[in-house]
Amino acid sequence: MIFPIRTESDLKKLPYVTMGLIVLNLVIWIFTNRIASPQGAALAQIGFEIAKLEYKYRSAAASDPFLDETNRQYPERYFQRVMQQQDFALWSALREQYKELFQSTVFFRWGFKSSRIEPLKILTAMFLHANFLHVFFNMLFLWIVGCNIEDAWGWKTFSAFYLISGFAAAFLHMLVNAGSNSPCIGASGAVAGVMGAFMIRHFKTKIRFAYYFLPIKPLFGTFSLMAGVWLPIWIVEQLIGAKWSNASGTAYWAHIGGFMFGGVAGLSSRVFDSMKILSPDLSAVTFGLSPEKLMDLNKSLLDGRSDVVIGYLPQIKQVLTGDPHNITARLVLAKLYLEKGRLRDAAGMYNAAVFILFKKNALDGIRPLVQEIREKNLIELLSENNLIRLGSYFEKAADFREAVQFYMTFINTYPNHPIRPKALHRVAIILRTRLNDETAAEKVLTHLQKLYPSYTSPNQLVGA
Repeated sequence: MIFPIRTESDLKKLPYVTMGLIVLNLVIWIFTNRIASPQGAALAQIGFEIAKLEYKYRSAAASDPFLDETNRQYPERYFQRVMQQQDFALWSALREQYKELFQSTVFFRWGFKSSRIEPLKILTAMFLHANFLHVFFNMLFLWIVGCNIEDAWGWKTFSAFYLISGFAAAFLHMLVNAGSNSPCIGASGAVAGVMGAFMIRHFKTKIRFAYYFLPIKPLFGTFSLMAGVWLPIWIVEQLIGAKWSNASGTAYWAHIGGFMFGGVAGLSSRVFDSMKILSPDLSAVTFGLSPEKLMDLNKSLLDGRSDVVIGYLPQIKQVLTGDPHNITARLVLAKLYLEKGRLRDAAGMYNAAVFILFKKNALDGIRPLVQEIREKNLIELLSENNLIRLGSYFEKAADFREAVQFYMTFINTYPNHPIRPKALHRVAIILRTRLNDETAAEKVLTHLQKLYPSYTSPNQLVGA
């Protein structure tokens, strides 16, 4: 058995609505179970009596394929034909009794049916569960994904989103099972909607899973997966399961409908966040951010949780207004801009961060920052001065291959810069005297002589 137990992320505030929904569903299950359990036991008893009567006469169908087919399509006609009159009368009475009792059950009365659209029944069905495992796993999944979505969207938006997800799930279930009079219950459609939004908004967030197997001896432990890995696997399982939904009794299409709606809502919210970042309201917040909080926001972005950071944008900009040399604030903005596709703005923040490190002589931070910039594929968007600074820094640090890479990036990115011939000259010297690559050095020198014939002769260059 494998099941999720928590997310590896922090919250800004308590998820009151998520906790309230969990408590409400559990309380409703406790009360409805006191009614549903006796009803279920009575239905099981009647069903057992019906099965005993049918078993006496089903053997005839084994030797008569026509009767067997008739039995599947028209059981009344078949059993009236083969049963003794007294047994058929009892069988009919038991079936009628079963039907009346089933239609009086709490699940039939308050669950939604695909045969007719009843908004109130769709709402009540979201809070009904057949048994403890049904409510337990639905609420566990809600806790796993609901806390972060409520934290990002606020309790009002989250509450509306949760309920609408449940209606969207019911709608697709009705479309696929049009005309069915079987009641559908459970919060899984609404929870699936939250899961869909979570996959979009928190695809990099890691979820901790527990596992327990009992092959020969107990095997248990935990592991982590990103939401962007687990949730696609989950929805594929629902799509596969939908093929056997009638037999299993699981409303797979409700899960799929809720998940699809949640995914669309998650994508829409990302677009909305992009609009907010384009025109931030700097007057919305009047207090600053501590260095510790800035580090937390930077970590949230590394975890793929930009929705947590977006609300702090005015404060981050305010920090830079008072302290333009705040590197952490610039790195937070760089990641945020990058996630929104604003490459030039992100590169501007990284350029400023590189300049500040050199200005403060904080050289220990150079390599981690270069690694981050390289991972973001922004090296070529660094300024000409920063590329030269980085080339010189790595040359002095005896990291000659890295130095050559930065010099060459400068040479290729800024073809008209006046110190480009000097950079080519420097690369040739490093290749010949430090990396012992005579062939590459000659190619660079040939290229330098061709482009800048008046600079000086290759021999004089390398002899310097």
